[in-house]
Amino acid sequence: KAAAEGDETALRKIRHKFKGSSLNIGANHLAELVGQVAPGGSLEKVEVELAAVRGALAALAAPPGGA
Repeated sequence: KAAAEGDETALRKIRHKFKGSSLNIGANHLAELVGQVAPGGSLEKVEVELAAVRGALAALAAPPGGA
């Protein structure tokens, strides 16, 4: 919402938190993409990478053998 509305202050705070959280879990590419989001900019690449990260985390959290 902050990116779409061009709210630079809110976007800066959100980017900082999201980027730090992404780096904490080793999602370096996601952190890089988040850092590139400009006010009024597209979030498409971030959304695609976030889906990939979620999938990877779900796979790691799944019990061995898929049971």
